[in-house]
This record gives sequence, C-alpha cells and structure tokens, in this order.
Amino acid sequence: MRANGSHERGFTLVEVMVSLVVLTLASSAMAAYLVQSMRTNKAEEMALEMQASARNCMSIVQAALRSAGWDPRDLGLPAVAVDSTPAGPDNYIEVFADLNGDGATTGANEDITIRHHNGALEWKTTAASATYVVLAEDVTNDADQDGTIEPMFTPSSSIDPQRITVRITVRSPAPDPRSGRYLTYTLQSEVTLRGRL
Repeated sequence: MRANGSHERGFTLVEVMVSLVVLTLASSAMAAYLVQSMRTNKAEEMALEMQASARNCMSIVQAALRSAGWDPRDLGLPAVAVDSTPAGPDNYIEVFADLNGDGATTGANEDITIRHHNGALEWKTTAASATYVVLAEDVTNDADQDGTIEPMFTPSSSIDPQRITVRITVRSPAPDPRSGRYLTYTLQSEVTLRGRL
C-alpha cells in the first residue's frame, strides 16, 4: 500500500533510446563543427605566417636595394649587378654600397648578394663567410602554381638599371586542410636605386 497515493514512474526504453539518438546527433554535429573550425584556424594561421614571411623578406631586400649605389667619393661604383638569366633557377642580384667611404665595396655589408635558390631566399655579405644564410624557406616565386618560376628581381635595364622590381611569392609549408591545395602569397615592389650624389 502506498502512503501518498502517487505513482512512481521511470523512463521507458523508447524514451531512453530517443534521448540517446538526439544526444548522438548533437554530438556528431558539434564534432563536425569543431573539426571544420580547426581546419579554418590552421589555414588562417598558415596564411598569416606566409604573409609575415613575405613581408619580412621584402623589407630586407628593399633595405639592401635602397643602400645600393652609395658612393660618397663619386668614383662611379656600380649600384647592382643583375642576373643575366633572371628566369633561371638561381635568380640573384648583387648590391654594392660604399658605406664606410673608403672608395671600395669590400667592407662589412658593402657587397650583398641576394638570391632565390631551391625554394629559399638566401643572402651573403662580403664580411660573412662564403656561405649563404637562409632568410626564408618556401619561397617558390610560382604565383599561379603552374611550375614556372617567375623572376624575383627584374631590372628596368640590363646595362644601367634605375629601378628593380622585386616579386616574392611564398607558399604554405603544407596544403590547406580545407581544400588540399597549397596557399600562396605574392608581394611586389618597385625600388628606385640611388642616383649619383
């Protein structure tokens, strides 16, 4: 005999099964959303890293090119030596500046060679050892990803250039997790070389 006359009732098997199905569907939807969100975040992180790498490289190259041709004694020193085959695999430019005013470009950081070599942007200076230092990797200079490497340094003239167009294309180190394709980021700048003093 029941004291208060109320009926105790629990969940039926059907109610428990329906609750489990709803919970499973909600969990699956949440998991899919989290996976997509992680992929989007990874792609955005890669894009930001590529942009930072390209901008850093561009600022280093621009700074070197802006010092090109510094000739305080007016000896007629060359500003740059450009690659005779800019579409080749090792596109380079050599930058000269008489920073210490001794009439030569053999001092520290007065002769800088910058090159695009094996998917990296590298440089060396006269004061450094003969080895190149890698400034950035994953520099493809293949903006449309067709396998053709575009020149990194394009002078306005092959004899006496007044301007150098610098084009840097950086590729993501891994494919975009959303599309499976590599991301690229391209910067281009035209640097006017220093005229005579």
